[in-house]
Amino acid sequence: MQTADSNNATRSPHEIEAWIAGALERRIGTPVAEIDRDLELNAYGLDSVEAVILGGEIADWLGIDVDPAIVIEHPTVARLGRALAAAQAGAPY
Repeated sequence: MQTADSNNATRSPHEIEAWIAGALERRIGTPVAEIDRDLELNAYGLDSVEAVILGGEIADWLGIDVDPAIVIEHPTVARLGRALAAAQAGAPY
């Protein structure tokens, strides 16, 4: 698992989406280039348990405290990227 930089740099939604797509590639084997960022994650076979685990990994990578269930609340790569970018800025997600 990748960790956040020591300076906890704020990531853009695009950077977060790229990380999520990479995590999906590692989990399910679908190449990043073939991951549709607007398709719900369950379409790739990601169940709710795996989604919560992924949410925790993303929060660790970003160095922020978010509910791992954020992946269920924002079920596409694009929506999740935007929500996590907002959470980094302290906005509600």
